[in-house]
Amino acid sequence: MIIQAPISLYSFTPWGYDPNMDYFSDFYLTAKGYAFAACLLFGFPFLIAYRISLRK
Repeated sequence: MIIQAPISLYSFTPWGYDPNMDYFSDFYLTAKGYAFAACLLFGFPFLIAYRISLRK
């Protein structure tokens, strides 16, 4: 059975680990996740650099 559900990175830290997560066999990013990751990695740094270049 495959269930699509949001997972927080906090769940994978020692403080947020839940023993009930043992049933996870695999997880992956969806298309929305890849788009969000691209925005974080490329979009925001580009906008910040653009704003700084406009200031000069």
